[in-house]
Amino acid sequence: MLVINWRFAIPFTLIIYFLIILFLPFSTIYATFFLFLLIAFWSRLPGVGIPHPFFLIYCMDLVDVFTVIIAINLSGVEAAIFSLLANLLSRSVGVFPPWSAVMSDSMSMAVTSLLIPFIHVLFGGNILITITVFTLVRALLWVPFDMLTSYFWKAGIVQYVIEMLISITALIFINGFYAGIFGGFFDALLKGSLSFSWPLFIFASLVIGLAYTLTWKKSDSSLLKNVGKRLLAKKKAIPKHNHFVTNSKDAFEKVYK
Repeated sequence: MLVINWRFAIPFTLIIYFLIILFLPFSTIYATFFLFLLIAFWSRLPGVGIPHPFFLIYCMDLVDVFTVIIAINLSGVEAAIFSLLANLLSRSVGVFPPWSAVMSDSMSMAVTSLLIPFIHVLFGGNILITITVFTLVRALLWVPFDMLTSYFWKAGIVQYVIEMLISITALIFINGFYAGIFGGFFDALLKGSLSFSWPLFIFASLVIGLAYTLTWKKSDSSLLKNVGKRLLAKKKAIPKHNHFVTNSKDAFEKVYK
């Protein structure tokens, strides 16, 4: 079951739309920045609303590729801000993964974003290589940030290493696929663009409208009222020590029985 708090998701969406329209007359670059944020936010909703084995749905969003594109064309600071907004806003309307994992990953992405402009130049401007290095550096930074958020201490060393390897492998393939298919297109939208991509805006809006229409009745946002108590009472149903792995495909059903 998809669990999304639409009372927050819809206002967040409208605010991003407002920012797109607000910046259009002054800066198509920043209007595109917020268009990317809109798409990234909605691409992440399935991953935060459905606990699932190996967190594969959570990995399939467009946050990473947009973060890299923004770092390359604008700056690492703006990319860091983008990644923090995408990660924290999306998780605030869902139920998964645990906040400690989200905070650790968000800090890792933000720090890595600051390095991307230099990495991109170092590897000759190749987007595919850049996003691969981004993924590796981000994953390596999980360890110190996991220590700060208690993740590291709740897992055995062997299990932690295995889960990291699975996570890194999944992200490299998924991010590489997105970069190979969409990287050039998204890069062109920010690389000295003087016009806003209305076709992308319209397409994204149609997909968002369709997704909302098809899912909002099936999404039981009322569960969010007691989700904290239920997760605490049955915390063993979903392990807290991993980034992209859960040991039971029935974890979500157990929590909401």
